[in-house]
Amino acid sequence: LKNAGGAVIQTLYFQLGGRYMSSVNTYYVSGYEYILYRVSLSSLKTRLNSSAAQTLAQGNCSIVFDACMTIVQNGTVKGGIDDSGKTWGKVYTTYQGIVGAAAWSSASKVSLQGYFNKYATGLFFRITLKKGGGIASVSGSGLYCYGTYVTVAAAPENGYVFSYWSGTTTSYSSRFGTYVNGNYTWTAYGKQKTVSVTFYRNGSSGDAVKRTQVFSYGSSGQKFSDPNWYREGYELLGWAHSAQAGSAAYSVTSPVSNEWIAKYSPAVSLYGIWTPNRYTVVFDGNGAERGSVAAIETAYDKTVCLPENAFVREKEACTFLGWSRQAETVRPDYAAGEEVPAAELAKMAGVAGTNHAVITLYAVWDLAPAIAAKDLYYTLEEAQKGMITERELASHMTAADPEDGRIPYGKNESNSFVLSDYAASDFSGFTGSGSVTERAVVTDSSGNRTVRIITVHLTDTTAKSGMQVFGKCRFISPAYFEDSSGQPVSDKKGGLSKTSCWVQEADYRNLLRAALSKMQQKK
Repeated sequence: LKNAGGAVIQTLYFQLGGRYMSSVNTYYVSGYEYILYRVSLSSLKTRLNSSAAQTLAQGNCSIVFDACMTIVQNGTVKGGIDDSGKTWGKVYTTYQGIVGAAAWSSASKVSLQGYFNKYATGLFFRITLKKGGGIASVSGSGLYCYGTYVTVAAAPENGYVFSYWSGTTTSYSSRFGTYVNGNYTWTAYGKQKTVSVTFYRNGSSGDAVKRTQVFSYGSSGQKFSDPNWYREGYELLGWAHSAQAGSAAYSVTSPVSNEWIAKYSPAVSLYGIWTPNRYTVVFDGNGAERGSVAAIETAYDKTVCLPENAFVREKEACTFLGWSRQAETVRPDYAAGEEVPAAELAKMAGVAGTNHAVITLYAVWDLAPAIAAKDLYYTLEEAQKGMITERELASHMTAADPEDGRIPYGKNESNSFVLSDYAASDFSGFTGSGSVTERAVVTDSSGNRTVRIITVHLTDTTAKSGMQVFGKCRFISPAYFEDSSGQPVSDKKGGLSKTSCWVQEADYRNLLRAALSKMQQKK
């Protein structure tokens, strides 16, 4: 065996009929015996030293066969050689030696020369590897001895992944092995790296909503697309590699670089990172003349402690009840000092999905109740007969409260409407015309109190001596004749009977209206 430079690496001997050579066929013709032997390549390889074996496998050597001869005279062999190269007798290992061993004819010498320096052919084959698009390098090209196991490999360029081999055979593995038994040609191809990004909404521990987006190496202007996912009370801050991450590694529409694609190819999962919406809770005095309450900054996942009232409403009697989302209401939604989830306030205001929204809470006031009452007129006779009772006087008055509604006369469960200083004896003891003042007091369910003082007039209608009286005498004032729209006041409210001529007949009605008008003008 010689290396590429022609230097001998190793010399091996094979004895005819020895351990490594085997007979294939024997042929006799014209008194000559021809025996065909063979040497297997595997047997040859087992005898090689490491240097020779490596050089042979790499195809960097040549195998040269030379003859080793002895003379046989009259059937007697004059020498021999074994598989280890050990000789006995006379053995010739060169052409010069053999041609000098006997008186050969010129033709025989030429024939003998053909037995030396025979180069083995068909033992070496070439593997040719080429780089296709996206391939940085290939390995395994070269000249190899038949039967050598060769590993072929391809490395992609940055930003590419291996795709396939095309040529003698097709392979989809970037690295594969083959036994050499012919000339092979392969071209390796790569393809641009891609990364498939799976975005998980991550709105809760069991949220399975997701979407996928694919990015390719080498494409410009790539970025995450906004999924427009909605989570009540929260804003999508960005993405992280962990569902439990406390902060976002990427913005919602983060740009995607080639380096990022190369790093996370072929696939990566990202999880939505949410931040609670923030709100400002402001407080409105809702009619207050002075005072203020500081605003509160909070977030959807927080709880708000509602402050005490610091507004003052002086123009009308009222009591602070609490806070409400509506300005026009008589019942508060929350009391001062109450702990309220910010999420509840945001939902009530309709701004749960709006970051940095302003939520306004209005002070709720309990206004004082009102009394509707006018001075009353009775005859002395009615007073003396005990007809001016508490109920009689109350029947001409009404009380109402914005929060409680109409308040019936008497001491009720949550409110009251009474004549605080009424006494029947105040009327029955009169002997002539006079008047009595009555204090009407109404108290609503919040303790607001209103007082109204009216005067009850008593008139002596007894007929005087010498005067002729016809019918029943009635004293009337403008308030008990017609209301502001010109309609007669009903007798239930202290007005004239609907059958009275002063109501039914136009002449009488106009006459009375004129008289009352003159009376008011004189006052």
